Amino acid sequence: MNVNINYRIILLYIVMFIHILNELFLSTYIFIFKKKYDIYYMIFVFIIILHWMFFKYECTLSYIEKKLINSDYKLGTLPFVHPYRSLLSIYILYTLKTLKTINIIVIVLRNLDNIFIIFTFILVIIFGIYNYIEKSKIKNNDS
Repeated sequence: MNVNINYRIILLYIVMFIHILNELFLSTYIFIFKKKYDIYYMIFVFIIILHWMFFKYECTLSYIEKKLINSDYKLGTLPFVHPYRSLLSIYILYTLKTLKTINIIVIVLRNLDNIFIIFTFILVIIFGIYNYIEKSKIKNNDS
């Protein structure tokens, strides 16, 4: 029996699944974890946003997905494209994005007395806006 298994495709779906699990974690955190873990969530979100700057405004997982799809893909070419999203409906994507925003708001509101969380929140906003502006420049240059 001759079985032709494409391991790149299998690996691609594994990475996409990990990406989706990460999105689910970020979207449902406040429903699962207690306030005492909020600082770790905020640090995780900050690290995610910060690492985009070192990867030419790309998510590491999205970059791996793109390399598995096209081995010639160059880092930073399409930072606004995320292959894992093709597995989800637009409604699910908007729901996840809304839930992530709600998570951040709830965490900040329930930690107004924690200066480190407030400071991390401010950094997340500043770096998030910066990344969005830089990605927009790349997208507009391609148009």
